[in-house]
Amino acid sequence: MPILFLDESGDQNLKAIDPNHPVFALVGCIFDSTYYQNVAVPSVETIKKEFFGNKEVILHSRDIRKQEQKPFLALRNEERRKLFYKKWNQLVATLNFTILACVIDKKRLKNQYGGNAENPYHLSLSFLMERLSLHLRELGKTGKIVIESRTAADNDRLYLAYSKIMLEGSAFMEAQEFQKRIEKLEFADKKQNIVGTQLADMLAYPIATSILPNRDKRAFEIIKPKFRAKSGKIEGFGYKVFP
Repeated sequence: MPILFLDESGDQNLKAIDPNHPVFALVGCIFDSTYYQNVAVPSVETIKKEFFGNKEVILHSRDIRKQEQKPFLALRNEERRKLFYKKWNQLVATLNFTILACVIDKKRLKNQYGGNAENPYHLSLSFLMERLSLHLRELGKTGKIVIESRTAADNDRLYLAYSKIMLEGSAFMEAQEFQKRIEKLEFADKKQNIVGTQLADMLAYPIATSILPNRDKRAFEIIKPKFRAKSGKIEGFGYKVFP
């Protein structure tokens, strides 16, 4: 069964927009469940053990970039940090998975829709669910979505948004298509050490900043071939910028 693991970069706040990160990105990695367990998980655990000494380490993009606390203090060494990113990028390039991502420009969203602007997370979720359904239709399979659990209130709001899409459809897809392709949404506790959501988290930052000027785009170019695409085009198929 295909599984879409989701994580995000940025926050959903449209009232106070961070000028240094005025975007929200929801990013998903689609894995075949058997391949995920037999290949992806052991491969990521190998890197964890090599650089941090423990496969139970939770990879988090912000902590790795900041290197302010253990076990990521080890990456303050420039040579070790470069080696980590080299091996991580090689792993991402070789793993068999598909990226779906939506990047919301929060300033443009607020300016264009004002008080009617939809929650960036919920908006992104509908876009990704549409593309997941199309991907699953092409495979002739059904799949599920896995998201890292947060507070009970956050989970309830997200599940409500998911249920609304499943029951009512979206602007571009009827509810029956979602119901036919997506079996369920699961919340995974962070303590479960879910490699899929950690991978999505690691990819989310370079995808989020891909639309910002004067940002390093090298990481985005490395992962670009992993996006769902048609005839080499990722825009609209695996990568959506809105508005």
